[in-house]
Amino acid sequence: MIALPISPAAGLAAKAMTAEQRQVLKALIAEYAHTLPADVAAQRLEAIEKAGFDGITFCWAGSDQPGSGHDYRIQGATFLIEFNNTQPDSAGNLANHVHSTWHSLLGNFDLPLETK
Repeated sequence: MIALPISPAAGLAAKAMTAEQRQVLKALIAEYAHTLPADVAAQRLEAIEKAGFDGITFCWAGSDQPGSGHDYRIQGATFLIEFNNTQPDSAGNLANHVHSTWHSLLGNFDLPLETK
């Protein structure tokens, strides 16, 4: 089995955020989780709580202007969320083609990861 290569966490740690920023981050994570089947979402959110919310980081890269490329990464001990909007669409907008994913650092598709 091949281990998923993960870059070290970067960005602003949840423990350094204001209470309002932490609430927004929790809500964003919940939005991603609730795209999953209910039982999987519950397991993943429980794993986040057990691992501790303070260690989660949020990292933004790119523009803060609509239509310009940007991406972000939310990383905790048990998961990695990646959002990327840097690809043009068929109408010629410079960045209007979004990809996002949730990686379970415990194993995607319920397959355990090899640890080294």
